[in-house]
Amino acid sequence: MITIAAVREYFINQLRFSKFTTDRTGAKTIEMIGASFIADEDAIFGKLIPFQGIESNKFIKAVVIYGENPLSQLDGTIGTTK
Repeated sequence: MITIAAVREYFINQLRFSKFTTDRTGAKTIEMIGASFIADEDAIFGKLIPFQGIESNKFIKAVVIYGENPLSQLDGTIGTTK
């Protein structure tokens, strides 16, 4: 299993050597198809910052709740569903 550092290096090298994929709109992108990796860092690039006005642990809890039941709707209150 690859790590965040390897994913980061992949994207850096793809950019460095202009290895782009052109999507159906004509936009160039870098993609990593079928990626499976260990999230051993908070972010691939940059620093993870919480959303303005939302504590990061509440946001993560909301994502977990939604992920467990993707048909649910978040009601605007982080951490609760309808």
